[in-house]
Amino acid sequence: MKTISLSTTTYDLLGSVFLDNIDSSVQLQGISRRAVRTMTLDGGAYVTDSGFSDADRTLDVTLSNGTQAQFDAITYLVKNYSTLVVITEAGAFSGVITEFTDAARGSRLKILISGTL
Repeated sequence: MKTISLSTTTYDLLGSVFLDNIDSSVQLQGISRRAVRTMTLDGGAYVTDSGFSDADRTLDVTLSNGTQAQFDAITYLVKNYSTLVVITEAGAFSGVITEFTDAARGSRLKILISGTL
């Protein structure tokens, strides 16, 4: 199983949670380049390529058998903090939790990565 750590950017005694019971298929989704294609009047196209950015990636997490303490900690983070430190096997990132749902079969988190730390 993979692990993820979520914490606040500033000190908060209640501001961190370690998720060690997540679905093993979780990964940072979407690797793409920031490119725009503009049609030109001569029938061609002009492509502007601004490169790759981790800020275009999304982390989709499904917790299997999450504890009440984990649920409470995530709820606290979502309600009180806009930006979090997200630590995964792929690296350290800043991110925003945009969705948190608790279902009978497991909780689901959607985290938009906003940059690399």
